[in-house]
Amino acid sequence: MGPCRTVPFIVLGVILLLMVGMCVSCSVIAGNSASKGMQVLSEKQAQWCQIKNAQPTEGLDSEKAVREAERLTDVHKGESRWSVCSTLMGEYDEQTATWALGQVDVDWGRNALQYAELNDLKDEDPADDNGNEMITMRLKIAGFTQQQIDYAKAHWDETIGDGDTKDATPQHDEHGSDEEDDSL
Repeated sequence: MGPCRTVPFIVLGVILLLMVGMCVSCSVIAGNSASKGMQVLSEKQAQWCQIKNAQPTEGLDSEKAVREAERLTDVHKGESRWSVCSTLMGEYDEQTATWALGQVDVDWGRNALQYAELNDLKDEDPADDNGNEMITMRLKIAGFTQQQIDYAKAHWDETIGDGDTKDATPQHDEHGSDEEDDSL
């Protein structure tokens, strides 16, 4: 083989190495290494938006933060408080994001149930050990508290649908309101 015939193979090899390198870099930057895969929230992440008696930061538009929190909880039905708060923290500081979420009436326990429905967990059986473990793990990864997960499992046979078919006024203190459950 002459030098002209080996150049395409060398170029192809270099391109392949660059593509593999970019994939690895993107994965590391995004924090999606194979070893982390389905990991529960880190200690630092689990502490987000748990500030007691949070007040909006002076100089920020607190009413806009509340409107954004309302919009996010409406658009992202079935998401955990942690998930919505982390989205809010893209625009506001943690203090304001926490305060804004405290102003919104959301039943996080029902959100856990709806998350399970939207993410094909409803085929799992919470009465079965494996099903119970799978449900708990997936809901914890999504950022739900144990109290909210317990509510979802206790109401497993209910159907949430698009969020407009809620039962009567939710009993927040039973399944994960912000007032009774200061943990995420």
